[in-house]
Amino acid sequence: MKEIVLDIINYIYVRPISVLIFGTITLCVTWTLINVLIRDRLKKIINTGMLVLIILIIIFYTVSGRSIGSERAIELVPFWSFTRGSFRSAFLNILFFLPLGLSMPYVVSDRIDKKALLTIIIAAFISITIEMIQYIFKLGLCETDDVIMNTLGAAIGTLSYTITTKYNKILK
Repeated sequence: MKEIVLDIINYIYVRPISVLIFGTITLCVTWTLINVLIRDRLKKIINTGMLVLIILIIIFYTVSGRSIGSERAIELVPFWSFTRGSFRSAFLNILFFLPLGLSMPYVVSDRIDKKALLTIIIAAFISITIEMIQYIFKLGLCETDDVIMNTLGAAIGTLSYTITTKYNKILK
């Protein structure tokens, strides 16, 4: 299983950035259409499954998929990776948390008013937790850039929920 996940991630990583952008837009539009067209019960089941799957992949890739290093490394300067030209890495961090933003608002209880905001806060918390684990256990560079880009990815993903919600209100 570990090899399959790593093969998929490596396959995505080497694609041209234009292909990744097109794929991201396609994913967002498709996910929005699916959530407009399916019933609420099925919507909740599908999104719950996707949310569990993406959280497991995130944990696997960022924590258990890495080997322990010899020292702790941290970079607290925001956007420092952009000075090194690491746009691909930043975009992949956005892409990595995008499915979390696409699915979580549909899973959160209907009694909560600000589902999109809650999703973004939870995504930021998950990202901060992962970076702390990486730092504590010497599993790679702990970066504020990762937290910012991961949170941005979840925020972009929540746009699907926001659009779907507005579309459904117009139809009613």
